[in-house]
Amino acid sequence: MGMLLLQLNDTENEGDGERTIINSKVLLLMFRSTTRSKKYAFKMLRLISKVKCQFTEKMAERTIHGRFVNWKGS
Repeated sequence: MGMLLLQLNDTENEGDGERTIINSKVLLLMFRSTTRSKKYAFKMLRLISKVKCQFTEKMAERTIHGRFVNWKGS
């Protein structure tokens, strides 16, 4: 669990969109394994399916890389 959190933090710091999808797949499995987090698993599944199948390439790119915003400006 600790390694997953370090991976998520590193992905966020680097702004790596492809690793975000990989992390989403891992989180999907983790959320699915618990009974209290089924709705989060469903949200992860929807995100992955939209990015990989439903969205156009441009919209998928905006969705993935639009998550990384530098609010501090540094």
